Amino acid sequence: MNRGVVLGVDGGGSKTHLALASADGRLLAFESGPGTNLESQKAADISATLFTLLVNACKKADVGLRDIKASCFGLCGVDIREDVIYAKRQIIGKLGLPDEVKVHNDAFIGLFNDGFLGSGAVVTVGSGHKWLAVNGKREFMHDGLVFQGLKDMVMEELLKVAEGYTKASGFSSRMYRRFGFRSPDDFIRRWRYGGSRDYVKPIPAAAWNRLTRVQELLGREAESGDSVALSIINAYAVSLADGTVVALRRVKASRPGQKVIMSGSVLVGIKPLRTAFARILKGTLPGSVVVPARFRPIRGALVYAGEMAWKGLPDGSLAENVLRYPGV
Repeated sequence: MNRGVVLGVDGGGSKTHLALASADGRLLAFESGPGTNLESQKAADISATLFTLLVNACKKADVGLRDIKASCFGLCGVDIREDVIYAKRQIIGKLGLPDEVKVHNDAFIGLFNDGFLGSGAVVTVGSGHKWLAVNGKREFMHDGLVFQGLKDMVMEELLKVAEGYTKASGFSSRMYRRFGFRSPDDFIRRWRYGGSRDYVKPIPAAAWNRLTRVQELLGREAESGDSVALSIINAYAVSLADGTVVALRRVKASRPGQKVIMSGSVLVGIKPLRTAFARILKGTLPGSVVVPARFRPIRGALVYAGEMAWKGLPDGSLAENVLRYPGV
């Protein structure tokens, strides 16, 4: 008996993962493509990207659209109810899928990376940060707009040094060099005036590219034991813990023993940040179970779709390496 397949999509700002799985928990196809961010891309372009990935996946799995019993989409930029309605009509609706479809922000699927949860929270840190909590039918998500991201915190440290508020350190000196600046003065002039003065050299493209990897560089410094990097990591971990408590309280799930999933390439990939966040949150919510996701969010989309289609997948399903976070 053909029980069909389920479709999972993780559409982030920089990449999109799409996968198909069977009722017996086998990964049938995995596709990767460019980002699908509703805030910065047209619906038609997002739909075209998803359609291409979907066609390729169906060919690999040797299935048709009619075989897809349920789909779960986690899409960057789907933040409010109106976004969900728009995405269903203008993006998902163009793909010709069956009606059993869940559309949510990409943070949502991170909650189910390692299995289906009826209650808990996920904290996702990649290019940005986001919190999501569920408790039965209650759902709440927020972006922590009152908090600075890691990149902003590093830039603040470098600006403070350049303007004389903070003494230069080994950390700041290494950051300036890695970004291609000769000195703190060179950094602040080009940062502040490079785009508005013809006679001041702008920040080159290579430096901007390195700036986008500032979280990775900060993680290396923290792992080496640099005190400034560790202080930035710790301050950010406090914000992450505060945001988690807010999300859990909004769904009435801030109780001992609550499970909190750490997801996203930055939070999962930077060990000092994982450690600091877990320690601080456990101090705020005693008994909370804080764990890094072992699997990428795309697996969470498949797990949720499997719950819709068949009331769950078999234990031990979808453990392929392509679905795992490296080194966790």
